[in-house]
Amino acid sequence: MVASREEELVEALDRLGRSMYERSAAFAEMFAEDAILIGSEAGEIARGRAAIRALIAAFHALPARYCWAWNTIDARVTGDIGWLFAEGDVVSEEPDGTQKRRPYRLSAVLVRSGGQWIWLSFHGAEPAA
Repeated sequence: MVASREEELVEALDRLGRSMYERSAAFAEMFAEDAILIGSEAGEIARGRAAIRALIAAFHALPARYCWAWNTIDARVTGDIGWLFAEGDVVSEEPDGTQKRRPYRLSAVLVRSGGQWIWLSFHGAEPAA
């Protein structure tokens, strides 16, 4: 069965989350050369793949591993442009296996190129309680 374009976007989100948890250098390679990543904390703004690579390397150097657990994902596609809104939790897993969860939201824009979805923008936020 062929996945719909919306399902492909959800798969791209899943791949990004796995690469974050696995501390994979592939994370940054999923972004366009001129992409922007905006995290939830002050100063977490990376413009361009090289800056995204450096920001994510800093996360990967932390003792905890990070990933997301999404409760809802809205995916839309028009032509070769797709956008996502996801809501759930950012999960930090400490070296001893304990996990901490905090509410997290993501909005993103991707473009389909060469049969793959490439991240153009990623904007994450931890909503206030």
